[in-house]
Amino acid sequence: MSEKLELAKKRMAEIQSQIASSEEQKKRLPRFHFSSPCGWINDPNGFCFFKGEFHLFAQWHPYSTQWGPMHWCHASSKNLVKWKHLSPALAPDSQADCEGCFSGSAIEQDGKLYVAYTGVSKKADSTIQNQCVAFFDGNEFVKSKFNPILTTGDIPFEYDAEHFRDPKIWRDGEKFFLAAVLKKKDGRGALVIFESANFEKWNFLGIADEEKTSRSAMWECPDIFSLGGKTVFIVSPQEMQAEEKGGFNKGNNTVYFLGEFKKDECKFVRENSDFTMLDLGMDFYAAQTMQDSSGRRIMIAWMQNWDSYNTPQNYLWSGMMTFPRELKIENGKLFQTPVRELKDFFGKEISGKISGEKKFALRHCAMKLKIVPKRGESEKLNVKIGGEKQFAFFEFDGEKIQLSFNRENTIKGGGSMNKKSIRVELDENGELNLLCLIDTSSVEIFINGGEKVFTNTFFISSEENSLALSSTFYNDVKFSLNEIL
Repeated sequence: MSEKLELAKKRMAEIQSQIASSEEQKKRLPRFHFSSPCGWINDPNGFCFFKGEFHLFAQWHPYSTQWGPMHWCHASSKNLVKWKHLSPALAPDSQADCEGCFSGSAIEQDGKLYVAYTGVSKKADSTIQNQCVAFFDGNEFVKSKFNPILTTGDIPFEYDAEHFRDPKIWRDGEKFFLAAVLKKKDGRGALVIFESANFEKWNFLGIADEEKTSRSAMWECPDIFSLGGKTVFIVSPQEMQAEEKGGFNKGNNTVYFLGEFKKDECKFVRENSDFTMLDLGMDFYAAQTMQDSSGRRIMIAWMQNWDSYNTPQNYLWSGMMTFPRELKIENGKLFQTPVRELKDFFGKEISGKISGEKKFALRHCAMKLKIVPKRGESEKLNVKIGGEKQFAFFEFDGEKIQLSFNRENTIKGGGSMNKKSIRVELDENGELNLLCLIDTSSVEIFINGGEKVFTNTFFISSEENSLALSSTFYNDVKFSLNEIL
C-alpha cells in the first residue's frame, strides 16, 4: 500500500473512531443510505456485484468536507441497505494520476475485479485527463503498468485535453468496450467509444453522441446499457439553464435518452432529441448503474449537486448516495423503484386517513400517500420533517397539481439552492400516488410508481425528530408508513 493510501486509511480510521464514540455524531448518520466514511464524497464509482456482494466506490477527499485531490473510497454490502466501509481503493500516487483519481467504473474478469478510472496528471501549467486501469489482487488495487491506457494520441481529432473523463466499461462477446466523455473544441460534450480484446490496447471507434445545441456544455459521468429491448444512455450535462417545463436545475443536471446503439456504426440513435430529467430534485447527479446476478438493472447516484452544497460546518463527513433503485422501461419511459431489499428492514406498518393533522414521533420511514384531488379546489397536503425550529417540508398543491420541497428552515438555510417546485400528473384514475423514503437528512419521492422521482436533502438537529402530516383535501388522504429499522 502506497504512503498516500496509508495516510488516507489512517485518516478514515481516526474519523470513524470519533463518530463511533459520539452519540450526537452517530445520530447525524443516515440510517439506510450510503454516506462518506470521512471527509467529502461525490460521484459513485465502480458500482458492481462481485463474489456475492455489492461493491461501491466513490470520489473521495478524506481530509476535509470540501472537494479536494480525488481518492476512491470503497464499501461493500450484502443487501444494498447497510454498507461496510473497506480500505481505501485508490489514491493519487502515480505519475498517471498524481493530480487525482477521477470517476470510473468496474467489471469482473477471470475472477478479478478491474476498475477503469480517469487519471489526472500535470502538463506544463495545466492538467491533462487520461484513462487508467487497476485490478484487485485480493488485498489491494494494483495499477496497470500500461497506465494511462488511453491518451490524447488515441483520439483522432482535437479536443480540450483537460476534459476527457469518466470511463464506463462493459463486455460484449469477446471484446471490452469503454465509453467516456470529452469536451470538444466548441466547448460542448461528446460521448466517445473504444474497444479492446485484452484490456491493454484500445481502439477508437467513434463519437456515439454529442451536444450539437446550446442546451449544455461539457458532459459528465456517462452510462450506456440495454434494458427492455432499448438502449438507455444516461449523462450529466453541465452549464444548463433552469427550465420549469423540463424540471432542469440551473447548472448541472442528470438526464437520459432511450434509443438504439448501433455498434457497427458506433452511433447512439435517440428516439427523442429532448433531455429527460432522471430525477427532478435538487440533489441528484452522476448516476451509475450495474446489473446484479438476477438480471436487475440497479442505479445509484450522488445525492447532491455541484450547486446544492449544504453540509453543516461541524460535520465530519459530507456526501450521501441515493437509495439504490431498480430500473424498468414502461410505456416508453424509464421507471425507478427502490430495490426490494429495503422491505426487509421495515418495522410495523401504521396506516389510516389524514383529515386535518397527524403527527408521528419518528423520522426514518417509507411512507405511501394516495391523494385524490377535487378539480378546481384549493387543496394542499403538507408533510413536515423536523420540529418547530428546524424543519424541511414537501407539499402537494391539488389545484396547481404541483409538488414542492422547501428547506429554508434547516441548518444554513438549506444553502443557496433551497426550494423547488415541479409539475406532476395524476394517473388514469385521477389519483396521485407517492412513495416517500425519509432518512436522517433526505427525502426521495417516487411519483406514480416511479414514473418520476423528486430527491432532496436537508440537515436539521437530531433532536427535531418528528413527522407531521396535514391535509385540507376534501377527500381524505390515505397513508401507510413503516419505520425503517
